Amino acid sequence: MQNWKLRLNKSDTGNGIVHAAVATALPKRYKIRLRQIGQAGYDTYDLRNDGLFEAFPLRDGDGMYRVELYENVSGKTYTKVASLDFPVKLSRIDAAQLQPNQYVNYTTNSPVVGIANVLCNGIAEEAEKYNRICNYVIEHYRYDYVKAVLTKPGTLPDIDGTYRKGMGICQDLSAITVAMLRSQGIPAKLVVGYAGKQYHAWVTAKVGNKEHFFDPTAAVSNKRLSKNYTIERWY
Repeated sequence: MQNWKLRLNKSDTGNGIVHAAVATALPKRYKIRLRQIGQAGYDTYDLRNDGLFEAFPLRDGDGMYRVELYENVSGKTYTKVASLDFPVKLSRIDAAQLQPNQYVNYTTNSPVVGIANVLCNGIAEEAEKYNRICNYVIEHYRYDYVKAVLTKPGTLPDIDGTYRKGMGICQDLSAITVAMLRSQGIPAKLVVGYAGKQYHAWVTAKVGNKEHFFDPTAAVSNKRLSKNYTIERWY
């Protein structure tokens, strides 16, 4: 599916994912807005400018969706240059919580997926898989205080880099956890919002019929950041 500026690959929409790319590689900055038509609000993402596809979650269930492409014209000003609509019928209501996307970016060959396969080999119970993965993250990673200071807004989680360094910031630690859980068939979200007044990222996962909360940053630091977590969005 394509117009003169925007390409969409809809092959995974049933799995809760749409792939988007610019039609022509140009040295410009782009953003997309993704929303379900008829629903209030939209999600905004940076889109790479080299023409390669990126995956974005379809979080609002079945219906008609719209992707709008915005091109930078100067400074922080963008103008809409393309729009495409497409229908979505999910294979399951939590399908987007089981797939990689731009923020939880992994493949079957990612090192953390290989580790999750080893940890969960021969284990049938979801609760045991969940516990093994969370405990692995707690035991093998640290919080990167230097990166927390240097990271610019809009930086994506870096799963492979965090694996190599053994440390990361809140979104990195959460993305690793979610990637490992999803690779084992456990629906999970990388949640972004506030821990008290601090902008933060954490994990929720559906184990059986119960939602589990896990804050990797607090766990590796052996402290809870806040009693109040406010959800803004999830990936």
